Amino acid sequence: MNMDHQYKNMKYLLSEHKHSYGNNIHLLSSPYILSLLADLGHPMTGGSKAIRLVQKLYSFLLDNFLSHGVEWKQEKVETRMTMQHPSQFYVGPLLPKETSFVVADIARAGIIPSLQIYQELADYFHPECIRQDHLYLAREKKGDEVSINCSGSKIGGDKNNRIVIIPDPMGATGETIKYCLDHYEKHVPGKVKKFVALHLMVTPEYIKEVQKLKIPFDVYALRIDRGASDESVTKLSLGEKLDKEFGLDDNKYIVPGAGGVGEVLNNSWV
Repeated sequence: MNMDHQYKNMKYLLSEHKHSYGNNIHLLSSPYILSLLADLGHPMTGGSKAIRLVQKLYSFLLDNFLSHGVEWKQEKVETRMTMQHPSQFYVGPLLPKETSFVVADIARAGIIPSLQIYQELADYFHPECIRQDHLYLAREKKGDEVSINCSGSKIGGDKNNRIVIIPDPMGATGETIKYCLDHYEKHVPGKVKKFVALHLMVTPEYIKEVQKLKIPFDVYALRIDRGASDESVTKLSLGEKLDKEFGLDDNKYIVPGAGGVGEVLNNSWV
């Protein structure tokens, strides 16, 4: 039994945009996925189609994060052919099934993404290593200030040696992610292995805020929108003049964005 040389030094390379936002920010690059994301943001898209699109997009995000952000190891696994050829096994890279995760559902836009990720993780990793938490957060805008109202949470255990995944579709102001990270740091015991945020879209304002944090974590996003920036800035490479990049309108919504994804997914326009 030998390991095929093709797997010996295998590396997973993300297809991502070059930028100056920091090594922890990953802006994925896929024409097909950008096409689906544009469909999701179209004013005629809603209902079950919007739900299916979000599920596909988050499956792609999870695939890229797991392949790029989780350590794998060489394993030997028998196949259905091993009985006929006893010396033959698959020998190559596998993600350890005992890897532990917490999926943080930020209601309400995060309900469908978190369930999608929770189910996909449980399809491969040991189910007892996967947990889904729930945080009931709402963004409130008073004048130019944005704050987070937390009406409750359901946290099912510690975060010790776990990867905490936060699938929040719209990384707009950064306030929701900041609150979520702070909550896990202060109120959930244990030493986390890694915090990871998975977004459909982010803004320069979001990046400016999260890069102030002292908590190390990674961000994977499908698109960065900076449509509120001057045209002279959008002609520059990503992050070249971050202080002049903007992606939020006066109501703190992303432009060009996708509108209220939470409203669309729940058909609840409040």
